[in-house]
Amino acid sequence: MDSITELKQRLQTQQIERETLIVDNKDNFQRKAQIELELQDLQGETTQRDVKRDELKKELAKYDKLVVESEQKLAKINPEYDIIRRQEEQKTAQYVELLF
Repeated sequence: MDSITELKQRLQTQQIERETLIVDNKDNFQRKAQIELELQDLQGETTQRDVKRDELKKELAKYDKLVVESEQKLAKINPEYDIIRRQEEQKTAQYVELLF
């Protein structure tokens, strides 16, 4: 069984990684939305616009993939994060009980 300090360190590491992924996911969603708006603006335009549209579609696919990957990572991290958080809370509660 891990000590409170170890659990807190693991929890903090998981929390930082989780928060980073959430921010990255938010950024990816925002960029994806911008690309989708640009795509809408380019729909039905000239041949020159078709090249730009194809580039944006490729970029959109890239961000779709990034969003899916970060959501998968979050889904993987969240259960472990919750377990570690509960363990740390239990250890802290036990420690507090010992103090009183």
